[in-house]
Order: sequence, then structure tokens, then C-alpha cells
Amino acid sequence: MDEREQYIAAMDDLKVDKRLGENIAKIVANEAAAEAEEREKTRVAETVRAEEKKAKKAKKGLSGWRGWQKALAGVCAFVICMTSAIGIGGGFSNLGGRNHYTHTPVSTVTDVQTATAKGMIASSYDEIYAALKKTGIFDRTSNYGGIWYTTGGLRLNGGLKGTMDYAEAAEPSAAPQDMPATTDVGSAQYESDANGSDDYSKTNLQVAGVDEADIVKTNGKYIFALGNDTLYIVSAAGKDSKLLSTTDLHTEFSRPVTDGTKHIQTYPNDMYLVGDTLIVIQTRTTWTEPDWERYNSDPIYYKSSISYYRWWWGGYDRSTVTEAAFYDVSDPADPVATTVSAQDGSYLSSRLTNGVLYLITNYNIYSVDESEMPELDPSVYVPCIYEKNGSDDSTFKGEDDLDSCPLEPSCIAIMPNVSSTQYLVVSGVDAATGDLIGTQSILGGGTQVYMSLNNLYVTLSRYESEYEDIVREDGTTVRRYSEGDVTDILRIALNGGSPELMATGTLPGEPINQFAMDEYDGTFRIVTQSYRYTHEEYMRGDGNYVYGGNWTSEDSNAVYVLDMDLNKLGAIEGLSNDERVYSVRFDGAVGYVVTFRQTDPLFAIDFSDPANPAIRSALKIPGFSQYMHVYKNGLLFGLGYDADEETGRTNGMKMSMFDVSDPYDVKEVATLKLDTYWSEALYNHKAILIDAEKNLIAFPTDSGYAVYGYDEIAQRFFVKG
Repeated sequence: MDEREQYIAAMDDLKVDKRLGENIAKIVANEAAAEAEEREKTRVAETVRAEEKKAKKAKKGLSGWRGWQKALAGVCAFVICMTSAIGIGGGFSNLGGRNHYTHTPVSTVTDVQTATAKGMIASSYDEIYAALKKTGIFDRTSNYGGIWYTTGGLRLNGGLKGTMDYAEAAEPSAAPQDMPATTDVGSAQYESDANGSDDYSKTNLQVAGVDEADIVKTNGKYIFALGNDTLYIVSAAGKDSKLLSTTDLHTEFSRPVTDGTKHIQTYPNDMYLVGDTLIVIQTRTTWTEPDWERYNSDPIYYKSSISYYRWWWGGYDRSTVTEAAFYDVSDPADPVATTVSAQDGSYLSSRLTNGVLYLITNYNIYSVDESEMPELDPSVYVPCIYEKNGSDDSTFKGEDDLDSCPLEPSCIAIMPNVSSTQYLVVSGVDAATGDLIGTQSILGGGTQVYMSLNNLYVTLSRYESEYEDIVREDGTTVRRYSEGDVTDILRIALNGGSPELMATGTLPGEPINQFAMDEYDGTFRIVTQSYRYTHEEYMRGDGNYVYGGNWTSEDSNAVYVLDMDLNKLGAIEGLSNDERVYSVRFDGAVGYVVTFRQTDPLFAIDFSDPANPAIRSALKIPGFSQYMHVYKNGLLFGLGYDADEETGRTNGMKMSMFDVSDPYDVKEVATLKLDTYWSEALYNHKAILIDAEKNLIAFPTDSGYAVYGYDEIAQRFFVKG
């Protein structure tokens, strides 16, 4: 039995009709070919475009900007979200004749807030502008004129964004009677019975009760899937399953403007399902292309800041906005766009819990040549949010229904050590109505996201350099530099949708992913890996320093336990130095950490005493687990690579099952080497399905689907079929 047949057989075990299973298997097979064809078309188009522009302008080649398209994950699980509507805690106030968004924090949590967090809230736009100025973004000049470069884009000096450009929602196409085998709905696993019962799988989540967006969702009766920028809705009805509707979510259109042509593109990322509401998280990019004929014939236009130079840096009047687009899918054959909530910045992550969607973006700005900049409106240098403007018509129609406004200073915090002009923007949106509840922005940005039921933790990794001057006995001075990565940590209270910064902290190193963070029993636990470099410079007779060499480097790992104010309670430092952290998993009072260089030490760490975390065991085996999952009955599943014990060279993937019933004596009780070298599940936890009750472990590989079960008595993996 080949892997395709194994997959179909496994679907039978989960009450999924063979016909639907076969269709999905064909869809999966077509996915890679379709994506490869699209990539080749893109490459050819961009090559032709670049050559055409080189011919027009011999001075410098130009390759056109093209909107990105999110690559689909290999295997995605499903989830049903049961949420409730909540009240609105925010609103608009008039400031200086323009709308500025503000919200009042929930007073019941203010007693937890630290003085440091309170002191970080901006008192005025002038304070924010001054903080940006300290980063040095005005210390350079250029030929581009005074411009602001925002996340993925540029804004004209003093220009207000005003009403958001928003295309009409695409109408769903007529649904064919049967689901075609060639329809591309992405790589997914469908597990529901014909009557829409509760017997279906859910998105593989890190925290129970905190939903994560995915490209496939189901309620057991209907399957909602994103693929090739299209929403597919399929009835999960066994042999009678049908494709009910397809909706094109990608919009791309252009229109002439004064200085060229404005381009607008929208791409879906992932989605949530809340009752009869589907929430699609999508990215909209807008930019303006110069008038090339005028560019070639008009010297003044050619030299202006709104022509070639701005186009070379990605177009001008350009912005990136992340949207939560709401659809009524009560009639799956005719999904209807109802509203949109949006905010500035590129999509970082999102979560949904207790009826609230939390949208998280990074918003960057850069500036050149301050001398050419006029009096600035706050919308030029602070994030904006976008909401439906409250028109009498209840049906969302498009750009005329959305207003934009900059956040008030009271919604913006400034990190103590701002090294970039990146804002983190976190908004709470009512998942039932699409109404914005509250927004918190932090000048400082973010890289990794972890959310518990009550708090959002965001880390920002940055590079830090220090030095000290050492005077030698001969009177010469040596300047010794120490450089490495550090991580700023933000704790943001959820407050039912009104996010509020409560505490910040800084640690050496950085976490590898969201699984390296965890909140437990009033503490926050984090595993970091750090790279530090040192080198020396010597002072010359003229007082200047010259490179002196003596490079050294050190890799180290650490485990930290912090309180809710992000003060250190306990730590294990120097954990398997000179090895890399590959995976982390927390399970109650115990945490598991895998490091690797030539063999895999699997550390079991006891956190029952937060001030004194302790290593209880360190199991060394060949290879390493890159993803770990708590199975059942004291078992821990690991997916990773086998490796040569002498050289550390990987030999292909493997699965492991560990007996962790005794943290003092962790054992690898089963292992299976796989005839494959890659899986999306190694990097994307949503691409693996693990159901201990159904005895099912399924994930995509570079050669198809792998579907296995585990025999606890024989302590071995076996192929399902």
C-alpha cells in the first residue's frame, strides 16, 4: 500500500468517505505542481519586466515590485470556534479637527501594572516624534526628497491617508454539482462524518482555548479552505460531498492618478470560523508607479522625488494594511462579505479567545532628509486603524464604508531602548460583529508571539553591542567589543479585547519559536539561545582605533522563570552550551528541551519551584526532535531527524516516542526512521495531526502523506491501513 492509499485508508478510520478522501489526495498532488507553475510564471514575468526597464534606463536595472502570495502549508487540521459577542470598550474622539482612536483601559487590572509600563505610555505626538528622531533616521540625506517609508511603502510628506482604498468583495461563483478532483483547496485533512457531528479534528493548538488561524477550518458539517487566493466551501457529507461555492479573495486593480498609476493588491493569509462567521486575515498593499513615458521625456519629472527614485525603493504613496474581513457563511453556497476591521502594518500573527480576535502587526517607518519635511500630521508617523464608518446601509460595500485615523498617544507606548522605527500594533476585535474594541501599540516592534488565556507575550529580538577600554601595561589602549542578540519581552493583558501593556523585560538570547514560551501558575517561562562575539581594536597614535582581531564566539542556552512583572525568579544558564536548541515543549510543571550538535540531549526540567528550576534527566540519543507533542499516558512524541553520532550529519527524518512518566528517567521507547528528508510539520505545527484517541499521527512529507499509529503494548509505530 502506497502513501496515497494509506492516507485514504486512514480517512476511513475517521468516518470520511473514500470519494472525498480521493479528491483531497488528488488536490494535494496538484498543489505542488500548481505552485511551481505559478513561481515559474512569476520569474519569467519579472525577468521580462526588468529587461524592459533596463532598456529604458541604461543607468540602472529595475525589477518591478510584485505582491507576495502566501505559500500554503502541507497539512492543516481543523477547529470549531464557539465564541460569544462582547461589548465595545473603545471609540473615537476629535483631536485637532481629525479623528484619533482612543480607548480606556479596564480599571480592574491597573493594580498589576508596573511603574515602568505606565511610564512608557506616550504623553503627546511630540514625544513619539522625538523618540523616532533619536533612532537617527533623520541623520542621512538623499536625492529622494523628504519622504516617509512605511511598512512596505512610502507616504507623501504631510499626506493624509484619509478614506481607505478598498475593493468590492468578490462575488462567489456558481458552485458545480460535484467537487472536481483538480480543484486546489490546499493541503488539508478532512475528518467529519456525513451528518456534521462533533467527530472531527481541530487545528493543532499550543494552548487549549486559544485558537490559531489556519488555511482550513470546519464545523463538522462544512469544510472551509483557502487555496490559490480562493475560498472553497465544501459540504462534508460522505459520498454526497459537494463543492458549494468558490470565492476569489485576491483583488488586483489599477487606476490612473496625478503622478502615475496606483496599484492595489489583496492576498488572504489564513482564517477563523466562529459560528456562521468566517474571518479571513488578509494583506492589502497599495503603491503608485511613475508615468514611464513622462519619466523618459521630462527631465524635471525624472529628477523629482515622486518618480524613479521612489519607484526604485518600492513605489511611492505606498502602504501595507492587514485586514480582518468578515463573511456571513450561514448559506455556504452564497458567502456574503459583511464588514472589515483593519490596521497598519504587515501581518505578524493573530489569536482568537473568549469571543475576541487579536490582530497583531508590525508597522515600520523610515525617513530621509528632514529638512524637506513640512509640518507633519500624526498619521504620517504613527499607526492608523480602519473601521466601518457607521453608514446606515448594513451591507458592507467597500472603500466608502471605511474610515482611517491615527492612534492617540495614550494608545502608544515607547520602549526604553528604541533601536528601530517599528511599531507593534495589537487590536482586539469582536469576533461576532467585527467591531474594534481596543488597540495597543508599542514603538519597538515584535518577532515572536505567545498567548495564554489572559495575556499576550511578544518578543522583540535585536542585536546589541557593548565595549570596554582596557589599558595595557605598555600604555596602549585596547577596546574590547562584546556583541550578541538580546530579547525584549512584552506582557500585554488581554482585558476582554482592550489590550494593555503591563510589563517589559530583557533577556540575553532569543526564543526559537512560540513553543519556547509558556505561562504557568502565575509565572512566565522562556527558553533562549544566545550567540555572543568578542573582538578587539587598538588605539593608534592619532586616537583612532584600528581592527585588532582576537575574534571569539560563544553559543549558550538558558531557561528563565519570570514573574508577571517579568522580573527573574529563577534560571538555568549554560544549558548544553555550544549546541543549538531545536525544540521546546512545556507540560504543566515540566518542560522538555532538545538541543543538538552530534547527539540529542532531551532535557526534562522541573519547574515546581519557580525560583529553582532543576534538570531531572538528560537523555542522549542520535539525532534530534524538531517538534514535540504531548501524547498520552506519560508519552511524548517527537518528530525530527536521525543523525550520525560521530559527525552529526542527518540521515533522514525519524519519529520517536518517549516515556516521560518519570521525569528522572526519560526513555526513548520507540523510534522509526522514515524514508523522507522533509516535512512542513517540522516548521509548522498546524501541518501535523495527532489524535491519541483515534491512534493517528499524520503529516505531509516530500513524497506524499505519512499516516501512522502507535502500539503502546508493542512500543512501536505502524503504518495505518
